[in-house]
Amino acid sequence: MLERIMLAFVLRILRVVRWSLQTEPRLFRLLGAQFLQPLLEWIGRAKAYEVYLAARKKCPAYHQFLHDQHAQEILRSRDLPMLPATTKENYVKRFSIEDRCFGGKIPSKGVVIDESSGSSGTPNSWVRGSAERASVKAIMQISYALMFDKQDFFILNCFALGPWATGMNVSMSLVDIAIVKSIGPDKAKLENALKQFGPRYRYLIAGYPPFIKNFVDTTTLNLAEYELHLVVGGEGMSEGLREYFSKWFKSVFSSYGASDPGG
Repeated sequence: MLERIMLAFVLRILRVVRWSLQTEPRLFRLLGAQFLQPLLEWIGRAKAYEVYLAARKKCPAYHQFLHDQHAQEILRSRDLPMLPATTKENYVKRFSIEDRCFGGKIPSKGVVIDESSGSSGTPNSWVRGSAERASVKAIMQISYALMFDKQDFFILNCFALGPWATGMNVSMSLVDIAIVKSIGPDKAKLENALKQFGPRYRYLIAGYPPFIKNFVDTTTLNLAEYELHLVVGGEGMSEGLREYFSKWFKSVFSSYGASDPGG
């Protein structure tokens, strides 16, 4: 009980700290200091424990999952490794989307439903509430500020749009701090955007590595006329490919995974 009281107090302080990091993203660099790592590890366990407590109490699917797995109640954050692991087979496919939501239903507003690629079979839908989307937005804006230090960019978002998380999150998260044109992985539309707005802008193109390679290899535009920067994601990128992209882009960043939480 004492740990839960301390947890609630510390997490309130962390929300203030997080607001400060969003206000001045350069403070975020301090989190890399070696002496802070034990504290950050404890904070990570504390937040995971908070999620466990909420899911155990409010999420019908997780409550039933723990019961079926004969899992004992965890009373301390350091005992989290004792919990059974959820998988697509024993959790996602077994329980309905509603039962996997807090309160056993999809909230009536403030929700975006993303869809996975379906590479393992049937695509899964993921319900993102307002708090989760705000977290993604904050992380993306902090990352943007750290990478580009308040430079002005015209962002051409070539990630897939529609039900997929990355493209939509990029547009929704960065529109408040940059010019954004949502294109999707369409080479002709990317070329048209560059032609239409011309070389007077500094461009940040965001997209999947194979799409970007196909674009630079086949475009009829003289890319040397433009100031181009690049962010790729969705899959890994070799250093050789980064060097190849550097022929056309002044900077090349790889976010490796998706923009959705945990990606």
